[in-house]
Amino acid sequence: MRNKWVLLAILCLIFVTYTVDRALLGLLAVPIQKDLALTDVQFGFLSAAIFWTFSVCVPFSGLAGDRFNRARLIGFAAVAWSAMAILAGFAGGFWTLLLLVSFAITVPQTLYGPSANALLAECHADTRTIALSCHQAAYYTGWFVSGAAVAGVLAIFGTWRAAFFAFGTVGLVLGAAFLCLTRGTSGTGGTSGTGGTKPTLASSLKSFFGCRTALLVAVCYVV
Repeated sequence: MRNKWVLLAILCLIFVTYTVDRALLGLLAVPIQKDLALTDVQFGFLSAAIFWTFSVCVPFSGLAGDRFNRARLIGFAAVAWSAMAILAGFAGGFWTLLLLVSFAITVPQTLYGPSANALLAECHADTRTIALSCHQAAYYTGWFVSGAAVAGVLAIFGTWRAAFFAFGTVGLVLGAAFLCLTRGTSGTGGTSGTGGTKPTLASSLKSFFGCRTALLVAVCYVV
């Protein structure tokens, strides 16, 4: 994409919808449990499965971002998790909700963060810090507006399923628009192929564990 600020704006919008989709299960806990007759244990397992899925898949998502076109990964990931969110609105019980919310939505979402941050860092070589700061602000904005947005949908339609339909549709449109706008964009933000040798999983892990800064940041996230 030629305009790096347009790229940032679209990624921020996608990040907001990403965050709202992640918040839906928690915000709609009461109506979902009541409608699907889920026990507290079952609902707790749904939430735990999301975090376990993230922890297992994120390293591989980062490797994918180094090997494939990041712009395409982001666009297809947004389309995939949004489509799964729409399908989640049709869930009829614990197992379908587990499959759709805890796995089918979460797995493509793990592709977003590593590739989006890397793409922004590449495109905003001279304005990297402010770009990444604005992008991170979109994440918190999503959490901030999610409650009011879900409450508005419930007030209008009166069912938790409508929230999945509505925000899934918004994400689907944004993902498709991103794919169209970044057509011809390479994984590093240019207009041609990235070239060079793609890193292997072993070399990527070696680079990570050999970087003290990366290890310190990882420890800080855990703490």
